[in-house]
Amino acid sequence: MSRYLLSLLLATGFASNAMAANLLIDAGDFSSGTVVDQGPSITPAQIDQGWFGDRGPGYQIGGGIMTTPETRSSLVQVNNLTTLSLSASELAATQLNLSFEWTAPTSGSYFDINYVVVGWRGTSTPFAEDSLFKTLNQAVNTTLDNDLNGTIFGINSGALVTEGSAAASTTVSGSQSVSTTFNLESTLTLGDYDFIGVRFFTDISAADGEATIDDLYLTAVPIPEPSRAALLCVGVVAGCLTRRRRAR
Repeated sequence: MSRYLLSLLLATGFASNAMAANLLIDAGDFSSGTVVDQGPSITPAQIDQGWFGDRGPGYQIGGGIMTTPETRSSLVQVNNLTTLSLSASELAATQLNLSFEWTAPTSGSYFDINYVVVGWRGTSTPFAEDSLFKTLNQAVNTTLDNDLNGTIFGINSGALVTEGSAAASTTVSGSQSVSTTFNLESTLTLGDYDFIGVRFFTDISAADGEATIDDLYLTAVPIPEPSRAALLCVGVVAGCLTRRRRAR
């Protein structure tokens, strides 16, 4: 009986944790969709509305990849956490994981892509004229506006962003498979944030050739549920006691 119990606990505890996590950004597999030309700023009207860019023919979705043939192109998405189907363990997460495939041009002079991951909190009712991301066509840094009267946290840099300043970006040089984990603010969990956004920027020109992004996912790193951990311990102890009895 104890072996069966232990097997059952292992199956229910670990199989559940192995399930695919809910995504904090939408359509990161680029199997379908479009990139809307938004101009220089992202406002609350663009929350939960998918991908936006700052140049008409910039990023293009097709064939399961995102292609950028245009110079100085931004790719942006912002989502409201209350509209996402997040579990209790995901909302309790203190870390996020960002992963994507970056394929740089095979020729030319520019092979980098930069990104920022940003969280806003205390901003649950923004005004229509507020800005979440600004100056999308500027190189390297993203300037964030604090009109929302909340707190802006640069998740990838681990630093608060003050009004009118730029969130520090992370640079990926050359073709890479990226998977990196970020810590949220000390003592805070994902559920403390109102919005989560990502912004990618590359200065690749048409002369440099084609570059692509694929399999772009941002997920919470859930904390194991205490009840499952406790059940697993019970199963292990039961197994040990059974073995001792048989040894006697």
